[in-house]
Amino acid sequence: MNDIGLWPRQVIDTAARREFATLLREFARGAITNTQYEDASDELVDRDTAIFAIHSQFIWWLYDDIFTHRLTGRHALCRESRAGLARAVLFLYTAAPADAWDDVKINKRTLLTLAAFLATIPIWPIVAATMWLCHVVRKLGCPAISQRREVRNDVWPFLCQQDYDKARSNPTLFAGR
Repeated sequence: MNDIGLWPRQVIDTAARREFATLLREFARGAITNTQYEDASDELVDRDTAIFAIHSQFIWWLYDDIFTHRLTGRHALCRESRAGLARAVLFLYTAAPADAWDDVKINKRTLLTLAAFLATIPIWPIVAATMWLCHVVRKLGCPAISQRREVRNDVWPFLCQQDYDKARSNPTLFAGR
């Protein structure tokens, strides 16, 4: 799994996107646990730029990775999160590049590795690293941030309303494609 880094190029893997979309739908409806989701998604996140971005900048924040659970009951997604997940699935059925997500990407494994490393060194470097980490987290505070253009949260992971409307007008899932 990519920990921190810039994607060297746009990677669009249609098969991986469809597999990840199916995985997201199963996870959202409570058919699989968060642990099963993580195990299945580990192999997929490096295969496509959009999968990595959707996983690390959106899905990761929707569940508790300490305890095994399904997205049901007290762990059920709120309406806004379900709408975002539905847009992510719709996006995964397009061939759209993830060019809004070219900035630094970070995931849980990276944060844990950084925390373990920081625990072994004196306090002053921890302060410097914490300041850097706060800067990175602030930069990634919005699900998608682009140096080229701002992406609206209500259409993310699509870059703009027109891209979202185009995908909605040509629904791959309902057309049997």
